[in-house]
Amino acid sequence: MFIWLFLRSMEKVSIELWGYTLLEPSTYVSDVLLAVFSLGLFMSLKRMFPSSKFQMYYGYFFFFMALSTLTGGHAHLLANYFDHYLFHSLSWAFSALAIYNMQMGSAFDYPEKVKKILSPVFLVQLIISVLIYFGYQLFGDVTVTHDTVGTPGFLAVKISLGIAFIGFILPLHVYKIMKEKDHGSAIFLMGIVSSVAALIIQSKKWGVNQYINYNVVAHLVLAICYYLYYLGVR
Repeated sequence: MFIWLFLRSMEKVSIELWGYTLLEPSTYVSDVLLAVFSLGLFMSLKRMFPSSKFQMYYGYFFFFMALSTLTGGHAHLLANYFDHYLFHSLSWAFSALAIYNMQMGSAFDYPEKVKKILSPVFLVQLIISVLIYFGYQLFGDVTVTHDTVGTPGFLAVKISLGIAFIGFILPLHVYKIMKEKDHGSAIFLMGIVSSVAALIIQSKKWGVNQYINYNVVAHLVLAICYYLYYLGVR
């Protein structure tokens, strides 16, 4: 009999390796695996569609998400040696670049007059998001802790993601489903639903135990989400 236990507040797990104290090793492993998976999806799209700008927008989504998760993984692992969260901000900035490319890909098939309106909006959101991510860590009242899982400032990431998905990406794909019966957008929509599940897991801090914390669980869900995006784009 298996018992699934959700824990909302977790102390960070640490291991000693070559004289270094490394934090959240399971989160790091899940970050690296997700980064490798994302990079594989990027390379697959690049190989199959070498000259397609549409597919490569989504390809760069996977590429920048690979950079984001890899940077974030090292930020978790080596947090004991930093008195700031700037590497987390860098990870979030890479994710903002990823979302920008997804937005551009979602609007790619729309008329030029629509894209001329949306493109600068997407760019402004990217710039504002990155400035907030770094600005909060540099100038905000941030208390650095190495004891419990979680990073101050992640709320800004969730707000930015909410604006991107609910305000733009979701409506753009829903419209294509309704007007064009686009099969790819339907699969993509399933990926968006999966990403919402991952965001809820992060927000509620639902994990199994100290080793399989909410970051690890969310990464497992995101892997499914990314694959659905990949299928929808392909």
